[in-house]
Amino acid sequence: FAKKALGSFCQPVGICAMLPRKDGGVIDSDLRVYRTTGLRVVDSNITPAPPSAYIQAATYGIAEVAAAKIISGA
Repeated sequence: FAKKALGSFCQPVGICAMLPRKDGGVIDSDLRVYRTTGLRVVDSNITPAPPSAYIQAATYGIAEVAAAKIISGA
């Protein structure tokens, strides 16, 4: 019953890791997805590993940096 009735409400991390492509990364330091145009990832999935602190705080930081990059045209 538990396997069927329960689910995870946790935000996954590391699915679109911000790493160099040669290391298995999906996005660059400007949050742009490799080999695409006009696509960015702005959430906790860009962290290569779960942070040791509250994930929502890290996600807010990612969003603030992303907003500054997008506004500046990076």
